[in-house]
Amino acid sequence: SNLFRVLPIIALSYSCVPLMIEVRRTLERRIASRNQVEASWRIVSITSFAASGFFYIMTGMLGYVAFRGSTSAN
Repeated sequence: SNLFRVLPIIALSYSCVPLMIEVRRTLERRIASRNQVEASWRIVSITSFAASGFFYIMTGMLGYVAFRGSTSAN
């Protein structure tokens, strides 16, 4: 029964992979130089990981603030 709780999280965590492939193809079509594609891809990757990390941290902090009184220590 615990597997059914985790399954949606696993399924949704990989939903960005097709989007990354499409972004890469769009960069390759619009930019002629291979070096420029790699530089742009590096910027896109770092920015997306930073934004994702920021939202994970903010969600964790807000969850801690919202539920700190009703949770117990490990």
